[in-house]
Formats: sequence, structure tokens, C-alpha cells
Amino acid sequence: MLLPRAFKPFGTPAFAVLAFAMCMSVFGSGLWAVALVAKVMALGGSAVDLSMVTAAGAVGAVAFVLVGGVTADRVRLSLILRCVEATNLLTASVIVLLTWTGNLAMWHLAIAAFVFAGSLGFFYPAYSAALPRILPASQLLAANGVEGTARPLLQIAAGPAVGGFLAGLAFPALAVVAIAVCHAAAFVLMMFLRIPMSGRFGEEEPQGSTRRRPHPSCATWRTDSSTRCALRGCSGRCCGP
Repeated sequence: MLLPRAFKPFGTPAFAVLAFAMCMSVFGSGLWAVALVAKVMALGGSAVDLSMVTAAGAVGAVAFVLVGGVTADRVRLSLILRCVEATNLLTASVIVLLTWTGNLAMWHLAIAAFVFAGSLGFFYPAYSAALPRILPASQLLAANGVEGTARPLLQIAAGPAVGGFLAGLAFPALAVVAIAVCHAAAFVLMMFLRIPMSGRFGEEEPQGSTRRRPHPSCATWRTDSSTRCALRGCSGRCCGP
């Protein structure tokens, strides 16, 4: 079936799985942006408390943005993405449990913000590094457009809107439950994701080939593409998952 140019990447099953998982994760980020404020208010927190919690998220983003870029160059990308979503799911589930039991405290929210923001430092470099491995070069621009459209639409518009609606209902943990559901769906999708270990789309490394590896001292000074991607994308995603 012929697809419009903007939708051609979805003809590749691996990209379809990755894109839908990314959308679920980004939507969870938008939900958390509002749920965090609602939780701080529910605990009787002040503007200072909210600032401290969101600052913890900023620290998490800054602390892991470079580590995530380096990790994406050295660890299996599918493993990174699965671990990120599993961590986010566990974090959201703990917040739900603490809310239900009435034991939620401000420092719990600070840790959750740190984890959610820190996971971004691993997610986006791995996501960006996966695209050239599963798509031909002619479709990379359209694939980047999918992320460029999904993030503002889901993280800035739809996510906070739905999060605000859920936070206003009688059930106090409903917004965080929705976050857990989003990351659970993303994790399940990631389990079906298959990303080649190395190389670009359509390239195969000959069996028995010995590729020269750079000396460790050279690798130390090299700024890889994943790290550059992480640095470009750090701003604006410091307080959400």
C-alpha cells in the first residue's frame, strides 16, 4: 500500500513500534507536568516546595544527559529503551501506591521528578540513534517530523490537558495511574522492538571482519552524535518523564 511521504516510515514495523511507544511515553510526560503540581498542592506544599521538587527534576536531566548519549553508543538501544520505560513504570507505580496508602511525602515527589527527568537523558539519545538503523536515509526526515509533531502535541498540549482533568476528579491518584498506564503500554511495545546492533539501515558488516577501534584516549575526546542530540534536547524537558 502506497503511503504519503510523511507516513512512509510507518511502513517499517520497527519504526511503527518505536513511534507509538515514544508517543505513549511523551504523553505520560505531559500528564506528569500537571500531576506533579496537583500532588504538591494536595500535600499542602507552597511555591517553594514546588520549586524544590521541579529543581530535583532539572538536576536529574543535567546529571544524565551526557551519560545517556555515551550509553547509547555502547549499549544495545532496545535494552536502554526497555530499561527506561520499566524505570518510569516502577516510579509511577510507587507514587500511586504511596498515594493510596496515604504515605506520600514531598521527598517522594522530588525523587520521582529526578528519575523521570533523568530517564530522558537515556531515552532520546537511544531513540535518535535507533532511527538510522531501522529506516533508510530517505525516510529519516519524515521520522524526525513524527517526533517533532508528537512532543509539542502530546507533551505540551494533550498531556497537560488530560492531566488537569484527571487531577480535578475526586480520585487523587488517577492522573498518576494514567502515567503508569502510559509507561506500561510503552514498555510492552518496546518488548517487541528489534533494533540492529550497529550500522545504518541496509548495511551489513561482513562476517569475520575486524574493524579498527579508536584508542580509548581518542574516544574520550570524541563528541558522539547521541551526546550532541542529548545536549540539544535537554532544554524544556527537565521536569517530566
